[in-house]
Amino acid sequence: MTVGTPFQCVQGLPAHYCIHPCPKLVIQGQRDPYIPINQATRLRDTIPNCKLAVINNGAHFLPIDSPDEVAQRIGVFLSAKIF
Repeated sequence: MTVGTPFQCVQGLPAHYCIHPCPKLVIQGQRDPYIPINQATRLRDTIPNCKLAVINNGAHFLPIDSPDEVAQRIGVFLSAKIF
């Protein structure tokens, strides 16, 4: 991954993640000042078997800023019957 605009940084990710058939979870902070929410929705819409969890009051450093909600979203994702 290279440094650049948010779009430049994530534009190649969907193709990379499409080759792996396992379920995926994108967690995005609604108030992220660096990565626009439309990039997270693009990933969800482009990557097969991908879910998007948006943390309403979350910013960019979600595991630090919103650890309980991140853990809860991951727990829900991992406990879902996905196969």
